[in-house]
Amino acid sequence: MDVPLHVLRSFCVLADELHFTRAAALLSISAPSLSQQISRLEGAIGVKLLERSPRRVVLTDAGAELLPLAR
Repeated sequence: MDVPLHVLRSFCVLADELHFTRAAALLSISAPSLSQQISRLEGAIGVKLLERSPRRVVLTDAGAELLPLAR
């Protein structure tokens, strides 16, 4: 499976920030664009990487496992 490097970078920034708007600002993209990138990444690898709620974003176990590999 080929995952573009910019998508892995986006995942890493989001994992560090745990906030879509802040991560998107750091990446100079819109929050909806970042959300789409992450959703496509999750679909490509077949696992949920983040738990999203209106108040917070948390890495799943799979997301925590992917993070050091993505770095």
